[in-house]
Amino acid sequence: MKRVLTILILASIILINEIHAECDDKTKLEINTAASNVTVNLKMIKKVIDLEGNVHPEIDEQMAFITGSGYTRAMYVYLNAANINDKIYLRITSKDDNIDEVVDTSNSLDGSWEYQVPDVSEIRNYEIKIYSNVDSCANEELRTINIKSPMYNLYSESRLCENSDAYYCQEYITTPIDMDVVDLMWEKEETSKNKEEQNNAETNNKNIVFYIGTGIVIVLAISLIVIIIKVIIRKQQYKKFREIGL
Repeated sequence: MKRVLTILILASIILINEIHAECDDKTKLEINTAASNVTVNLKMIKKVIDLEGNVHPEIDEQMAFITGSGYTRAMYVYLNAANINDKIYLRITSKDDNIDEVVDTSNSLDGSWEYQVPDVSEIRNYEIKIYSNVDSCANEELRTINIKSPMYNLYSESRLCENSDAYYCQEYITTPIDMDVVDLMWEKEETSKNKEEQNNAETNNKNIVFYIGTGIVIVLAISLIVIIIKVIIRKQQYKKFREIGL
């Protein structure tokens, strides 16, 4: 009995060693290469929708800006993972979305997987861990990717952001904006605008005074020239009359 037990133990040890022996350098290189080839990115898309939320790709985006057109513009963000093969699998988690999803070749399409971010009203964090899907190296963690899904910045549509490349004017942001800074910029913008309007008004007033003054001078000059011409003509007439004895 002891002999049989010893044989079983030895056989188990040999079997375990053989299994682990399969996770050799070549296999590790293959799964690490597969993990390094995985790409994860975000795609931001603007779509025209009607008041019921239906997407209309056939409608020009400019229609969304026309009041009463029945259309508006919506922002969509998609998280994409590509180059997934049978040697690896992904685990995507996010506390912001409360998701924990495993992705492999069975639930991806041609090695690609896409997830629509619920909305763009807030910044969201995603963690993508890549594991080995090869039995000999099963569940070995190979790589971690952290990515932030941006929020749409409503300030980017304001007058403050016309021709500005400041961070608080970016269309999509991954760091919350300091509202105090924005309020300060608005205050400066309003002050600058009021000052510009005041300067324009002063300039216009100066221009009006200048044009009126110039007009008066021109009128006076013309009147003086007319008077001089009349005087010269009268003198010539008087001289002529005297010559003929009148």
